[in-house]
Amino acid sequence: MNIDLKKVRIHRGLLMLYIIICTFICLIVVTIVRKKKPSASLQFLTHTILYLFEILVVTFLINKWFLDIGEDLSSIDTLKNYVFAYTIYQLFLLITFKLKDSLDIDAYTSLKYLIDMYQLYGEFNEKIPENLIAKVKDGANDLGIVYNAKVLKEVKTLENLARDYNSDKISTEMFRFYLKQRSINIDLGTKTVSYAWMNSVLIRWVK
Repeated sequence: MNIDLKKVRIHRGLLMLYIIICTFICLIVVTIVRKKKPSASLQFLTHTILYLFEILVVTFLINKWFLDIGEDLSSIDTLKNYVFAYTIYQLFLLITFKLKDSLDIDAYTSLKYLIDMYQLYGEFNEKIPENLIAKVKDGANDLGIVYNAKVLKEVKTLENLARDYNSDKISTEMFRFYLKQRSINIDLGTKTVSYAWMNSVLIRWVK
């Protein structure tokens, strides 16, 4: 019995496309249901399907463009190719996201240190030295820390806040309140980086 290997290969590609389309439809249905009836389980299911959809699409494209170049691949070889494509993709995410997240953590840590210093001055009703205010940016440059747009906005706000406090435009209590509020936000931003869903491009995007 003669088997047309080219047709088999095409059928495998169509099967994968069918699976991707079905996954996408499931994602839409679950998302609609979750919006109508929000719950933790539906949130988890949405993220799971979204991550699965991302992996299916990426591994399919990697195989189509780079790996699946022969017409005589067995089912086992095809599976190996998809596993290899998944591994390559995860390594790419690990390298790029880890580097980016490390830069963000450096920036948050630097900012958190200065907020803690400002809180110390506010706690004892002392004026903040001008060189410490300037250190928000200069210190980061000296240490080679790169601020992203979000942190740069916080830096500017922190500078203005410190100068308003020194000139008695805001009370000590409000100054300490604002600093504590920003410290909590920085802690949240730092912890968010370690979440497992941060290893997904699509989940990062929808978040």
